[in-house]
Amino acid sequence: SHIDKRQEEFYRLQMKHLANPPPVNMVRVTGRVESEKQRLAPWCYGDGFDETKVPPMLRQLLERVRNHPDFSLGSPRDITLNYRHSTFFRLDPHLDP
Repeated sequence: SHIDKRQEEFYRLQMKHLANPPPVNMVRVTGRVESEKQRLAPWCYGDGFDETKVPPMLRQLLERVRNHPDFSLGSPRDITLNYRHSTFFRLDPHLDP
């Protein structure tokens, strides 16, 4: 998981009312540094984002979003994937810089 000890403690606190709380079920892939132990995605992040290092299937998705008439976006700065191994009923609103 990409969460640090402080975040894990907060998660456990929020789940303490459950007899069998679910495990943290997400693995994250991003070009942005989020922890010391993290392996970074090859496409990097921000001004260093390198679209040529994005795998072909993800590049196709990027092109679909880029070319969709309902979106007006600048240059991509990252691609973040969150892989969940079981159900997920919790969303935490956030903004990425």
